[in-house]
Amino acid sequence: MNREILFRGKLSHSGAWVFGSLLKINKSYHILRDSDMYEDGHHVCQESDCPTWVELDTVGQYTGMTDKNGVKIFEGDIVHWKSPYGHSFTKAVGHDDAYGRFTPLDVFMGYDCEVIGNIHDNPELLSTK
Repeated sequence: MNREILFRGKLSHSGAWVFGSLLKINKSYHILRDSDMYEDGHHVCQESDCPTWVELDTVGQYTGMTDKNGVKIFEGDIVHWKSPYGHSFTKAVGHDDAYGRFTPLDVFMGYDCEVIGNIHDNPELLSTK
């Protein structure tokens, strides 16, 4: 597999964003940061005592793409771009729009797109005027 597998989510206890591997244990979800993990030869262990529970509705996977500034694009990011014909668009990656249509990732391919926020922290960026 050529693409980096990376997830992000908001910590349940603080609302801070964390990035790493997604782990589901029973009904809870965790993002395990690489810096907190090590292998002892037989097990994968977590060094940190900080809980990594994340809110499931905030979890998004890295798409394998970056914007014009080199920022990684995750599911749930709000991306702004201009078409070669001068039209300007703002959409959430991998989410339904106001009309119930899913925005596929290939919509952004080949355009000068920029991540301007995400649906969790900046929902107002998607409001229609």
